[in-house]
Amino acid sequence: MPQLLPPQVVRDLAAATSSDQVLNISALQNGVGASLNVLAAWQLSLDGQATSTTLYHESIPLKFQQEHQAAIQRFGLSAMARFAMINPLPFTFSEARQRLQPRGGDHWIFDLLQDYNIRDGLYCAHGPWMMVYWSERALNGIRAAGLSREVRMTLDASSGAAIYRIRELTGRKKTARDSELSPRELAVLQHLAQGQHLSAVAEQLGLAVPTARTYLRRAQEKLNAKTPLEAAVVAVRRRLI
Repeated sequence: MPQLLPPQVVRDLAAATSSDQVLNISALQNGVGASLNVLAAWQLSLDGQATSTTLYHESIPLKFQQEHQAAIQRFGLSAMARFAMINPLPFTFSEARQRLQPRGGDHWIFDLLQDYNIRDGLYCAHGPWMMVYWSERALNGIRAAGLSREVRMTLDASSGAAIYRIRELTGRKKTARDSELSPRELAVLQHLAQGQHLSAVAEQLGLAVPTARTYLRRAQEKLNAKTPLEAAVVAVRRRLI
């Protein structure tokens, strides 16, 4: 609904030159008066079983990102992500939990959010893409915490426009800087991003552990990452792997 988009959102999205800039557009959240923050945007794979692209907001701790990705590798898509695939209307975490009554392996996403003091949030699904917001307060009820029906509609429209812009930006060809990573460096990062230890990575690639460590160190330097896990996260965010 174009008439719901705040003008500032449209201007900022048009001026954004990276996915990170899109996620950091303040009008996406507080421009409509909602006490929400952007958590992440991600794209589901074609089989609907795992995420192929995940873009976290810069305020989200790296440890959360790592634990989130590790849980997806272990349990598959979260119960809320699966719910979003069949429920195109925006819904809060509280509404999903009440509807789904998660048990066993399906409870991991709610436990993880609680560990990081994320009490609630809003899911906005746009085809295979999801834009997710979080809140420090419970969002029970249509008018709770300023989350009126109008606010939901505006956030849904704004997030849809943001996803459109992200798809434009991530669809571009890789830059010369991205291509600096060698095939071996990319392969090591790809296996690390799947939660494997360096020794297991070396074995699968037919490398000695010191050699795999060298490829990893070079990749860290090129990506300006402080740790191997950070290098893997950066590579995923840039769609290098």
